This record gives sequence, structure tokens and C-alpha cells, in this order.
Amino acid sequence: MVPAYYLLIHFIIWFTDWSTYLLPDRQHAISGMIIMNLIFVCAGFAAPFRYSLIAHVLLLVDIWIANLFIHYDNLQMMYMFNVPCVFAVCVMHYLMQNVYLEQYVTKEKMQRMVMLDQLTGVDNRNRLKELCIPSTSELNFPSGLKVSVLLMDIDYFKTVNDKYGHESGDKVLAHLAQLLKSLVRSTDYVIRWGGEEFLVLMPDCGTNPAVGIAEKIREKVESSDNGVCKVTISIGVAAYEGGDYHEVIKKADEAMYQAKENGRNQVVLFKEG
Repeated sequence: MVPAYYLLIHFIIWFTDWSTYLLPDRQHAISGMIIMNLIFVCAGFAAPFRYSLIAHVLLLVDIWIANLFIHYDNLQMMYMFNVPCVFAVCVMHYLMQNVYLEQYVTKEKMQRMVMLDQLTGVDNRNRLKELCIPSTSELNFPSGLKVSVLLMDIDYFKTVNDKYGHESGDKVLAHLAQLLKSLVRSTDYVIRWGGEEFLVLMPDCGTNPAVGIAEKIREKVESSDNGVCKVTISIGVAAYEGGDYHEVIKKADEAMYQAKENGRNQVVLFKEG
């Protein structure tokens, strides 16, 4: 789109040159070039510096080509005006690009830090706040879209910390987080809910396939080597049916604790009553 944007401006320049060629009085040619430079200034706000530089070089070429047909009254004066103007505009675009790029990168980095759990590299609770409507805490997904929630907890994680140390416990958490990211879909959200608990938000996924994915996760965690010790997880699954998202997490939490009461290392689907 950017090259097309500049090409359109050059079409305007060519038509302006054509009009100048047809008019007997060409005293306003320099004024027209001033206007063209102002157009390039505006175009530069929406384009990278390299496009602005190429476009301005072509502008000088346009003047040279146009002079072959129009024979400007004072070609030297046009270049004396346009060359410094081109230089100034290009420098301005270059500086603006660097300033705005630095601000953009800094802003993106800060937003990632706000959304990410520093230990595991997955999202933190702030991700859910971003996905919901603040006034109602309702998840901002299309109406009728099936959404499932998995809430999981590492079984006997306190024992892991007590026996191997908190640093090893952190290693187990990080391993589980990366395992979750590799097993769920790219459209799912993996969130560290707190401590050793992780939440997976699964848009466009009913509870039956969600339970299947949860079983796959449970089996993989049980069989994988995290570099510390063997661990298992208990998982609760619940369907989001609209309203405050805290309610579906509460249901998934109840299902998860049911899994723990049933002996741990299993998946339980929440059922009303």
C-alpha cells in the first residue's frame, strides 16, 4: 500500500507538470513544487524513511524530466529550493521514525511485561482482564462461541519445594508452562493463575474436545522429564456460558478439587448439581 500511496502522489505531480506544460504562464511552478513537498511531508507520517527518501529523489527526477518538455523559466531556482527542502524533509522523517519507533518498541515491551508472568513466560491474570468487558467482566467473544476453561494444579507441589528447594520448584513450573504452550492450540491462552495453578482459556472449543486435550496434557506431564522429579497434575474443566468470567473459573476450580479428592492425577468435568 505504501508504494501505491507514493505512486499516486507522483501521478499528481505528473498531471501537474502536464497542466504546467499546457499553460502559457509558468510562474507558479515553484509554488506547485512547494505544495508537492508538503504532500510528501504528510505522506511521510504513514511511511518508513526509505520510502520517503526514494520518493523525494524521484521528485527531483520528475523536475528534470518535466523540464525537458516544459522548459522552466528558472530551473536552477527550482533546484535551489527543492534540494534543501528535500534534505530537510528527509531528515525530519528519519528523526521522527526513530523517535516513534523507539516509543513503539518501549510501549510494546511494557505491555508484554504487564501481561507476562516473568518466571514461566506465559500470560498472567492481566490477560483475562484484557479479554473481558470491564463493566461486566464478561469475556469479549462472539455470541454463541463455545469456550472452555481448564484449571490445573500440580499435585503435592509443596513437597517438591520442601524436598528439592524453591529454585527446583520454579524449574518445574517453567517446564509445565512450556509444556502447556506446546500442547494447546495457538488460539488458546495459557495463564499462570497463581502459585502452582495454571489456567487455559480455549475459545471455539466445547467441553468434550477440551476434556480430551486436558487428558493429553495430564498424560504428558506425568511421563515428561522436568529435570527435577516426576509430578502429576489435577485438572478441572468447565464451559463458559457468558457472564462474569470469575464464575466459570469457580466451576473449573470446583472440578479440579473434585479431581484431587478422587485421588489426584485426573481430569474432572464440572457438572451442575
